[in-house]
Amino acid sequence: MEHTLKHDNTILYFLFITLGIFLNMQKDMFGYNFSFADVATVCVMMLFLVSGNLIIEVKTLLFFLVLLMVSLVVGTFYIPEKYDFAISGKPYISDYLKVLSSFIYFTLGMNIVMRKKEEYVLKGYVFMAVILAIISIFASVFRVSILQIEFFFFDDRFIGLLNDPNYFAVAQCGCLALLLFDENLKREKKGIVSFIVVISILLSASKTGFITMISILLLFAVLQGNKLKRNAVAPLVFGSAFFISMVWIYSEKVMAFYLYLLEEYPVLNRIAVLFSDGSAAISAGGSSRQMVWEGGLSVIRENSILGVGIGRYIQVVEEISGIDFLAHNTYLQIISEWGLILGIILFLTCFYVCIFNFLRGDRRLAVFFFAWLIGSLSISFNNSRIFWITLGFLFAITFMNTKEGQVSKRELVHS
Repeated sequence: MEHTLKHDNTILYFLFITLGIFLNMQKDMFGYNFSFADVATVCVMMLFLVSGNLIIEVKTLLFFLVLLMVSLVVGTFYIPEKYDFAISGKPYISDYLKVLSSFIYFTLGMNIVMRKKEEYVLKGYVFMAVILAIISIFASVFRVSILQIEFFFFDDRFIGLLNDPNYFAVAQCGCLALLLFDENLKREKKGIVSFIVVISILLSASKTGFITMISILLLFAVLQGNKLKRNAVAPLVFGSAFFISMVWIYSEKVMAFYLYLLEEYPVLNRIAVLFSDGSAAISAGGSSRQMVWEGGLSVIRENSILGVGIGRYIQVVEEISGIDFLAHNTYLQIISEWGLILGIILFLTCFYVCIFNFLRGDRRLAVFFFAWLIGSLSISFNNSRIFWITLGFLFAITFMNTKEGQVSKRELVHS
């Protein structure tokens, strides 16, 4: 019996690490964004289910059931009648499967934390993210053709194993957060590995990723500043002043190096525009963010309370504004589809568990999730595996650290 238990635990640990590794992977297959993380997830959930150890939080289950029922009624009957378009079958079903997948990843995150095994997932995630960062630098320096084809978006923006450079950049920002806020990681190792990850974020040429990265670095700098002892403040101020002085004195050489980088790696101009023309940054270089955000706002204005239903966004936004793109903003995307009531409940929960864990729980995980909340301002993460499993992590930690979370049978369902 003991041997069997150890064997089962070994399998679970392997699956947790595999899950973490392949959260860095997503490719379009048969109209679905496939990842080997899905295979690991199915295996883990089946093991939990067969062993009778699968835990589902009742309020969360009810929330998702209400969402599905309201969305089904609104999206099937009200919206098609309001905008006079035919009901499409296959893509509509696909969107509901994505929501089901999100609930599964959320539930998986909760179950992993309740067993205190999230560290295995995070280690796998960081390991793969760092490997991809090293590949990004190697491929960019040596211009290896096969790597350019496999790992780059239009041969110039690094995407790793994901299908979008912005998604990759935010995923790397998450890795950066885990590295910087790891209290057990030696300072030298932390600095070197973090620097490699920062380079990979820049090589994605993602403005969203750059802003998210700067937000994390600033947060880390502020928290580190608060830890400084009084006798360390003066050397830090002196060092900073000396550095700024050197940059000023050698400004011509610094500018020459900056221009060299832009000439050698033209794709970095996408990030440089943030410093030269902030307004152009949201529309230049293929972004068109302002246009799609206005489309999302127009959908919300016309369907604020109940939304347009899961899977109906593209049809409705095209009918209203002639735009056939997603909102490129998680907040707009979800509120457009779910409506204000359910959307606000979700995002209030997101911010609450993030702040709670930053102050009283797992700060590293909170900053990791913070990266996705920042990235959500410019990317639609409503079906992101990482977003939902991390929300499950934080929700479970919050649940177990509050009075309501003193695990009661009324609030948890065991399979």
